Amino acid sequence: MFDLSDDFYQLNAGAHRRRATNFRAPALTWHRAFWIALPSSQDVPEVEAEELERRRQFAVKQCKSLVDDFIVAFRRFLIARSPHSDPPRMHPTVGRKVFLFEKVVDSTSFDPVANDNAKLTKAEKDVLYSDARVVVMEFDWDGMAGTIRLEFHTEYFTITTFAQLGPNGGGLKQYAELVDYLNTASDQPSADDVAKAERLRKFFFFDFWQERMNSLGEGGALEKIMSDPRFNNIFADFCGMVISNKTWRLDEAPVFNQSSDLSWGKRIDFKLLPLFAEFRNYECAASYMLDGRALYMSTLGPQQQAVDQDAAKDGKGLHLSPLQYIFYVHELDHTRPEQTVVSKWQLGRLIDRIHLLGTVRLAALKYLPQLRQVGDGLSGLDAHLKKARHEQTGGISNPDLQSAHRHFGGIATEFNKETRTDSGIFYRIERSRYYIEQFNTNVKTLRIGRLEGYQRYDEFVEHRLGPAFDFINRLGIRYGRAVNVLSSFDQYSLSVRTQQIDDDIRRGQDDIKKIQIYGEAVLGGVLVPYYLIGLASHVLVCDEMKKAAIGLFTLGIGYAFLRIAAFKKKKLVEQIFAVCAGLLAVTLIVLVLYAAGWIAKDDSAACQSEHAGPANPVSVAAPQPTAPGNSPAATDVPNAPKP
Repeated sequence: MFDLSDDFYQLNAGAHRRRATNFRAPALTWHRAFWIALPSSQDVPEVEAEELERRRQFAVKQCKSLVDDFIVAFRRFLIARSPHSDPPRMHPTVGRKVFLFEKVVDSTSFDPVANDNAKLTKAEKDVLYSDARVVVMEFDWDGMAGTIRLEFHTEYFTITTFAQLGPNGGGLKQYAELVDYLNTASDQPSADDVAKAERLRKFFFFDFWQERMNSLGEGGALEKIMSDPRFNNIFADFCGMVISNKTWRLDEAPVFNQSSDLSWGKRIDFKLLPLFAEFRNYECAASYMLDGRALYMSTLGPQQQAVDQDAAKDGKGLHLSPLQYIFYVHELDHTRPEQTVVSKWQLGRLIDRIHLLGTVRLAALKYLPQLRQVGDGLSGLDAHLKKARHEQTGGISNPDLQSAHRHFGGIATEFNKETRTDSGIFYRIERSRYYIEQFNTNVKTLRIGRLEGYQRYDEFVEHRLGPAFDFINRLGIRYGRAVNVLSSFDQYSLSVRTQQIDDDIRRGQDDIKKIQIYGEAVLGGVLVPYYLIGLASHVLVCDEMKKAAIGLFTLGIGYAFLRIAAFKKKKLVEQIFAVCAGLLAVTLIVLVLYAAGWIAKDDSAACQSEHAGPANPVSVAAPQPTAPGNSPAATDVPNAPKP
């Protein structure tokens, strides 16, 4: 009766899918972030935009498939190395299916399973096509609990590895040496302490991971996969060491929370500081976190260029060392060891957020040099805009406006050329703003406290990267303002041009109307009376009656005057006045003609009586016969009798 909606699993499970990796101290971590390389029009200029977009989507799928191949190969490597150990545990798993980023594999054989949409359940589809994908593999690693975590984001993917050393340090002799160093080192370290700290630093941050990378084997499937260029696009590289009061305890019970007595960090900072490379040359950031329950230390500054002496002869030994950090955490209560202060859930979230913050603060700086060039280009745009608009009249010069458009378009073209992308300036700025917002939001959850003598983590980043973050944000404002100004100039220029066209049309209409008015005046004032006069000259007999036609001609001229006078007036009042004046003039003409018409009427009557003769007709005698040969010369008509 009641069925689930199509997005039920996504809405209810999606928010919980990206959980942090839980672990306990002591542990070592290695976090790397890789850019996802996408093709651009700079690489294939002959390809159309639609085809290029299809290739970009295909490149993302290929990158996910490559990471899936790495997961499958790494799992088979672990099983082959330790055949009698439990197989690695994979997440997410639904039934007998393991959902990787692009593939679905069998949970036992890890062979690909057809991921036909028709055969997948709603829950399986939600896992496979989720936008927050995380794949986790847990395994035994030489007596240590190992975890590898892989995530895909919009522009990058990350690989984070955890090695839990266990209570005895995983049988590592270097761990016992670390415990001895923490017990014996003083605030005035001896030369032996400094040398021991350097050996420990080199092992825990470099040699430990390098030995395990070398154990993956040469010429195998893993090496072939990791040699792919898509694994050579690293932009974030962090190595961390997490120790707790199970490794070394303070003499006195610490005070937590945001208290003025929060000072236990000063009893251990001098022991941890020598574990960083070049700690005397670079400022170190140190902060309490989790309301004083954890201490974080890291240089966070320029990373030292490490030199591999064996490879230096080939010129390949110079490289940047990973950023290093150390956490000291109070996992157990100082007086009651059976009580947990920082749980594995809290510790997992803490490390996950540190990795996220470090990744996004670096991702926000992507293409920063090219963005600075954009800023310089926008400064040059102001001169073009100033030249395009007249300061006094506010008019727009179209040639100068076109020059400003060419300059503005050149900024975007040069940016895409330098970065070999097609996303544009606005996209890059918005992505950087997103990363900055992610940093500012997540850093608040760390509950940071100040360790006397050091900068807090958030303040350290703000002092070092704050100007760059502010520059990116202001560049976005400037770029948006430039777009708006050019758009407003274009609209103004278009409106002026439209107004000019409207004026031309209006003038044309006025000319046509003027022609119509004059034509109507000529027709009504000249042609019509002319033809009436001609008609009257053939129909009317008396000359006086022709005066009426002349009057009509005069009336037509008055009508023409009325039309022309009213047309030339622009205002309504002037038109009414012209019409009244014209009507008055016509009225006067009509009155004059009317009076003349009466006179013409009397004369016409006399003219008619003169031609008609007497009222009574007079009989005429019949003509007398004449002699032959004689013809009358004329017909005698008797005169009218005298009265």
